[in-house]
Amino acid sequence: MLFSAGLLMAIGTLDVNIWVAAVLVPTAAVLGNLVGYWIGAKVGPRVFDRPNSRIFRPEYVTRSEAFFARYGAPAIMLARFVPVVRTVATVLAGVSRMRFALYATYSVIGGVLWAGGVMLAGYWLGHIQFVQDTVRPLIEPILIGVVLLSLLPVLVHWLRTRRSVPAGSVPPAE
Repeated sequence: MLFSAGLLMAIGTLDVNIWVAAVLVPTAAVLGNLVGYWIGAKVGPRVFDRPNSRIFRPEYVTRSEAFFARYGAPAIMLARFVPVVRTVATVLAGVSRMRFALYATYSVIGGVLWAGGVMLAGYWLGHIQFVQDTVRPLIEPILIGVVLLSLLPVLVHWLRTRRSVPAGSVPPAE
């Protein structure tokens, strides 16, 4: 989506100043990560302190603490580029009590590289004449494709959930 947004700004379909977006989008990404860390730090211990839980086990916190002690800073930065990992790593960093100053520093670096860098790469590509000539007439199908691709994980989850529930029973609440 970020790459597409940059591309659309470059060809004039999305009427947003690239430099305003280049400041606001990474800022929003970093703030979102800081909230995720805070949620992990505040709620995580209560969730992971349930000894009989199948999903949230105390040993996962122990493993996360060891992981963040060894790979914490680069993991936070690189997690930005992997869709599900970026959310999980943020919360687990809070749960495992990764040092906040270190977390925040690498969250900012990762947020700027990911959100700003990917969007600016799309913007740069959108200034190439061949890309403009190719993309402009196909903008509507491209946007529909991006939206459908974004919804694909939700559809896959929904289909898996429907398959695993026996006919006539009530599916579990999410």
